[in-house]
Amino acid sequence: MEIPEIPSNDIATDLREAFEKLRVGQIGFKTPTQMKVNEAELVEVQLSDDLERDLKTELGNNSEVAQIKVSDFVKARLDGLNFDVKSFNEENRVLLDGNLVKWRWSVTPKKSGEQKLFLTVYARVKLSDESEELVDLKTFERNIKVTVSKSGWFKQNWISVIEIAIALGSAGFFAFIITKWKLINKILKRRFK
Repeated sequence: MEIPEIPSNDIATDLREAFEKLRVGQIGFKTPTQMKVNEAELVEVQLSDDLERDLKTELGNNSEVAQIKVSDFVKARLDGLNFDVKSFNEENRVLLDGNLVKWRWSVTPKKSGEQKLFLTVYARVKLSDESEELVDLKTFERNIKVTVSKSGWFKQNWISVIEIAIALGSAGFFAFIITKWKLINKILKRRFK
């Protein structure tokens, strides 16, 4: 089967024209700056084409607001290599004029250290009557410092802790027996005479 040749200039031009027709909006997002391994945190994103809306106040501390192009159909995806990310809602949303769409995720770090979360926002643009394309509008990157709590450390290392305790207990028992061997030997001889 032969793959048809796609005139890349026409598609690129169509995409550029469709992108230029998008309206200006704003995005606000709130991520924690520090997290703990195996402890879930909430990440929130709001998107609106109402530039008068105060997304920073609505989202609160640790939030950031930026201008972005928007369309009637938007999509947001949150990813991170060492995170378990669970969405509370659909990735694809409809943004009506003057309204707001929200996304929320439960994010659980799986590994300690400096980790990265990526938020990618897409818009669906119409190229022709029969053709639409999903366009990557912007990708935001956030550095998150992930530490291990005492309980988290114990959960990850409980088998080793038990093994060490058994080894130390056994070593202590045998050290006690060896140091008291003469006394134990004397007691045993008396009993079995």
